[in-house]
Amino acid sequence: MQYAGFWRRFGAFWLDALFMVPVMALTVWGNEQARLFQLYWLLPGLAFGLWFNLYLVKKYGGTPGKLLLDIKITKIDGSDLGYKEA
Repeated sequence: MQYAGFWRRFGAFWLDALFMVPVMALTVWGNEQARLFQLYWLLPGLAFGLWFNLYLVKKYGGTPGKLLLDIKITKIDGSDLGYKEA
């Protein structure tokens, strides 16, 4: 097992941020279009957040930015994460 250094993790963070740009743009646009957009976005936003931060980490071992830079999130002993750890 080899630990990812600061710059690889920093790059993965920014790749994930780029991946989130369309979602952020949708949120900004929706807030401008409807006063109740936050109410409408509550469940889809929650589902997207759970998919991005739980499902992808459990299933593939990381978010898209981490996976593109060959970083895998594991337990201390090197085994895969479960939903509880994710």
